Amino acid sequence: MSKRITVMLDDEAAEILPRLAGGARKQGEFLSRLIHAAAHREPEPGPSDLETLRVQVRGIIGELQSINARLVTLETRNE
Repeated sequence: MSKRITVMLDDEAAEILPRLAGGARKQGEFLSRLIHAAAHREPEPGPSDLETLRVQVRGIIGELQSINARLVTLETRNE
């Protein structure tokens, strides 16, 4: 059974919550899991698989840009 409650969050937390939950409609479920994890002293649930994938892709893009910049530097030195 679910119960509706009102929760006050600061502006930044209110912007972050839907992203961590994987959407606006999943915020209650996410907070419920977080509370259960804290009550049972389990690790906090992490970001959704999609968010994890986004972070990994951004990291890969950053690495590729860094490698590309190094290659350009090496090519200009060898010319």
